[in-house]
Amino acid sequence: MVGPDTRQSIREQEQAALSAFAPLSINDDTRNELTRRMGAYLDSDAFDAVYKELHMSKWALWTTWAITPFLLKADLSKAAEKRLRNGDSRSWRLRRRYRKLAEKGQLVMACPVIANSSLAEGLDTNLPSLIAATFGGSEDERMLFEKRHRLAEIAIGRGSDLTKEENKLAKALADQDYTFRRRRPLPASMAAITVGAKAYAMDMMLVGKFLNDHPLFPHAIPCLAERGKKGVTCMIPGALMKDLIAPVSPPEPPSSIESYQRPK
Repeated sequence: MVGPDTRQSIREQEQAALSAFAPLSINDDTRNELTRRMGAYLDSDAFDAVYKELHMSKWALWTTWAITPFLLKADLSKAAEKRLRNGDSRSWRLRRRYRKLAEKGQLVMACPVIANSSLAEGLDTNLPSLIAATFGGSEDERMLFEKRHRLAEIAIGRGSDLTKEENKLAKALADQDYTFRRRRPLPASMAAITVGAKAYAMDMMLVGKFLNDHPLFPHAIPCLAERGKKGVTCMIPGALMKDLIAPVSPPEPPSSIESYQRPK
């Protein structure tokens, strides 16, 4: 259980972080430039290597699904079947969706909710994470950032005195097994100022090499995301933004950087 002293400490940290987190209010020119740069990168051969790291070939997944049961590794077979079912395999259609992210998606300033702590230590690998993002404006993002400590508590099962909608959210977030393109809606009280704006907890792979020179991690992760209840989300490499966004060091979140189940 989280006591009143801990809750007060968390609120104080949130307010201190808000006052320090000026990049949440990046202007439209900066957003447009980041979108342009990321669009060019996703359309380049340079991204192909990352794409192949993130998504196995269908042949490899089919082979894993078919053979591993005979090797008494049923978990690997189920994981491969799940990735195939959710479109988490290389295809020309998926590669085209990445290429079109800048055109059809939206730049969102995501808050890390659950991520592997080793990434904050500079581990150059790709690991699953749970992020929170809204498709509303900068004020919606600021509100979501203010609530992210509470959201992290709920996601990792440490929340106390849950409201009815928070309890519903806790049940939805209980499944922490990474699922490509999955999004779970957040209650309006947690992230919505703009009427009709939607906010989600999103499963996303954090790319280790993208964290090099990242000015905001682990406090925020600018991403390009397809709009909607389900869609592709890709973080923006630090190298593309380091000359546009000054590094910040708000107080460390008490529970946002946690372990997250790695896909088999």
